[in-house]
Amino acid sequence: MGSDLLNVTSYARMNANKSCLIKRYKSLLKAVEKNDIEKVYRSTSELLYWIINTNDLLFAKFKKEYKEKIKEQKNNIEEILLGLRFAFNANKHNMNIFSLSYENIRKFGTLTFNEWLWADFSLYNPNPKQKKFYDAYIKSIQGDLIIGTLNIAKNFLIEQINNLQK
Repeated sequence: MGSDLLNVTSYARMNANKSCLIKRYKSLLKAVEKNDIEKVYRSTSELLYWIINTNDLLFAKFKKEYKEKIKEQKNNIEEILLGLRFAFNANKHNMNIFSLSYENIRKFGTLTFNEWLWADFSLYNPNPKQKKFYDAYIKSIQGDLIIGTLNIAKNFLIEQINNLQK
């Protein structure tokens, strides 16, 4: 994926998406620092939106090349991105996408969002259209630290945009 594939409009759009990913992640970190659950929820929702939007944009514009880049990754990014799509859709309907493990509660007593995990949805019965995303969520992100998963996805997408602009 190189700069010859980008026209002026696509270049501007990619830069805007990259900027939004960076800004939304910084907003999330600030909300986490203040331990403001409402702002954390909002910031997580906004960052999920920009992750899904950027992934969709890259896939739509550079389908073959982007698929190859995803397959080359060692960190299971394809499953993570599919799982985040399920999280994004679940997040639109309720706040129950966040959870805390009992082990963390016992260990730390009071917690900040840094210890929050992607919720257990193993008993959820997904819509058949969501099955692929649900399965990826269960396999790749359920029970993982939310902040860490979002950071992996954000960094991968920014790297892809940067590679396009070389």
